[in-house]
Amino acid sequence: MSAQSVHIAIVGLGPKGFYGLERLLATFGQAKHTPAVHLHLFNESEHWATGWIYNPGQPDYLLMNYPNRHISIAPESPPKPLIDLPAFTEWRSKRTGRTPEEEAALIAPRNEVGHYLKQYFDELSAMRLPNLSISKHITRVTGISRNDTTFQLQTSDACVDQLCFESVLVTTGHSTSINSKLQTETPHPRHIPFVYPFSERLGHIPPGAVVACKGMGLTAIDTLLGLTEGRGGQFVETEEDGLQYRKSGDEPARILPYSRSGIPIIPRGGQTNTYTQTSFYLHNFVAQLPEGCRQLDFETEVLPYIIQDLECSYYYALFDSYGFDFNPVHNRVAFQQLQEAFHKLNPGAEAFDVNNLWFPKLEPDTDQQKAVATYWDFWLNELEQQNSAYAAAASSWRFLAKDFNKLYSAGLLSAQSEIRIQQHYFGLFNRTAYGPPVANIKKMRALMRAGILDFSYARGAELSTNPQLQLTRNSKPIAIDYSLDARIPRGFSKKASLLFNADPELFSCSDPSTGNLRCTREGHPLNAADRTETRVVLYGTPTEARLFDNDTLSREHNDTASRWAQETADRLIQKDTLIIN
Repeated sequence: MSAQSVHIAIVGLGPKGFYGLERLLATFGQAKHTPAVHLHLFNESEHWATGWIYNPGQPDYLLMNYPNRHISIAPESPPKPLIDLPAFTEWRSKRTGRTPEEEAALIAPRNEVGHYLKQYFDELSAMRLPNLSISKHITRVTGISRNDTTFQLQTSDACVDQLCFESVLVTTGHSTSINSKLQTETPHPRHIPFVYPFSERLGHIPPGAVVACKGMGLTAIDTLLGLTEGRGGQFVETEEDGLQYRKSGDEPARILPYSRSGIPIIPRGGQTNTYTQTSFYLHNFVAQLPEGCRQLDFETEVLPYIIQDLECSYYYALFDSYGFDFNPVHNRVAFQQLQEAFHKLNPGAEAFDVNNLWFPKLEPDTDQQKAVATYWDFWLNELEQQNSAYAAAASSWRFLAKDFNKLYSAGLLSAQSEIRIQQHYFGLFNRTAYGPPVANIKKMRALMRAGILDFSYARGAELSTNPQLQLTRNSKPIAIDYSLDARIPRGFSKKASLLFNADPELFSCSDPSTGNLRCTREGHPLNAADRTETRVVLYGTPTEARLFDNDTLSREHNDTASRWAQETADRLIQKDTLIIN
């Protein structure tokens, strides 16, 4: 590598890092003249562009949680990419023989998305542009420090210690939070603080073990499938009893999921992806906010509009299912009049209560296994209906998120509101609107019927590790052979040896209780003195203290990489032109 070249770094090469690479190459590719640039790509594993989430080597039973139509690596804005980047439906149709239209409604295994990402990363990273070279480093970046007008990167293998970097894009995803958890959690020989990859983390759990599983979301469902189907068990459809699980003999004897609320995640049916937005209370509220608006309290000033939109979505679907003739309205008084007229004609129809959606009381409390079964069966039944009112309400958050992010990213919510959202509402909205496909919940029900999946300790159980592992609920303990935390950690500890803790002149936390980085809407980190570093840009998960809804595969939401690529190219080209002249 040439010491005369200008050095640029992308730290973290999952999908977001790949998108940053693509934008930088496209931007340099359209320039008439560029200086000599050496681009360094850093990743902690050999899984370039995919990370562990979309690792092409993972099994087929690990599915996406939304249909293929929503997956595309094509950029949303100019410049044009250097190579053709087709939508996933088009790419996959060539592998399966189905049409792109047929592919659109299907849900693919995550490994297929990994193959898709890897193919085009390999093509792009192999390209040779004039005056641009690329190096790939499989190593952990442990620190970034400012050195006058450039930056130095510290890595676990000291591979670039002597280089100075002009610009850095940081797309580390969840790795910082994961490394923080692994470093700071008190170790126990039979407790597993993070579950991915299954072969490394879960392989030593013996057949017949009793396992406690903390978490009841998407990661937990992956884990439950990994411990059963991943060990040779089979799900078989029968005419009499529906989907049944046939044991392999290598799975645990009993798995006990638990969480603070004990409320399972809501599955996502195919028809919910055909819904369109029908209610605009939050949208209209955000649109009419004046320039320079004061900060708002989320729970008293914003949340009521969200609930109103959920309620309208529920009723508009309910009206249709009952054949109730109506015209959509956009003020509360007129809407309440519609509700009253409807219930007068249909007194047996269930009135909307947001608590039934967000905080349902699972009954009977004395039999949580039966309560969870009843809850999931209710949702499976709802999702078989073409126009379910509850499914419409649950899905509506996906439309509201864009307007909510306008408030969140503009800093229009109070500091206490932001903490409350990060600690409470993020999980609530995800559990409601971004659940697994129906097929996976049907598998969960089969595991329950097989006696493997046991929700008896689902709500409010406590795990103790001294001297033996034990799960306790309502003063009733059960001995545990292994415990695992099947959640994706968020934030990070200031005590951990991490990239973001290395230089306080570059990075600072929004709040010690959340461990989220402070940054601008453009992704520039803010230090404790509110100084912005414009040549370092965060993209994706590291921006969650300021930007909401950082979907791993989305190129539209919170795209800080495109601006980073353009500003980096402009700055280097201008600098080179001044030197030449």
